[in-house]
Amino acid sequence: KEDDTWLMSYDAMGEIQTLAYRYIFASPVQYGLYHISSTAAFFFGSDIEAVGSLLHQYGLISAPPENVNHSYLLLHGQWREFLRSMLSELPQLIERLVWLTLLVSAIVLVAYMASTRSRGALLALLFLALVFANAILIGPVSEPRFRLNVAPFIFILGFTGIHLAFMYLKKKIRSS
Repeated sequence: KEDDTWLMSYDAMGEIQTLAYRYIFASPVQYGLYHISSTAAFFFGSDIEAVGSLLHQYGLISAPPENVNHSYLLLHGQWREFLRSMLSELPQLIERLVWLTLLVSAIVLVAYMASTRSRGALLALLFLALVFANAILIGPVSEPRFRLNVAPFIFILGFTGIHLAFMYLKKKIRSS
């Protein structure tokens, strides 16, 4: 316990930072890939699984949810296991697909607005930049709960993109 206390102290910060820099600068490309791939939980992690884990932690449910390190699977090219874990439970699958749809819609919306030089393109780009900056800053400790502070930006951009896509399709159908 004393070692843990020292590690959490301000005095240890310099040594921990030096050690971290040694690992990062020894292989910056590999660390960069690890850091970026670790954001998978931020974008595609399940809030349902997180709630299940908390319910188990407080003894409200007996069986703990399966704990899968998606970043590890991605980094080691274990695509089959990654897909199996992502597709294992229907509610989590639906949740992940909603997040994926919103994220892709947000990216497409910002690209479209930037290419057409729309009036709100700069604001949309700022919103998207905030989402990705938050994901990158969190990096290796990424969890779905860290998405909470940027979820409004994802919702605004994602649902706006979906709305515009439906309006475009509606207009195309009426004109044909």
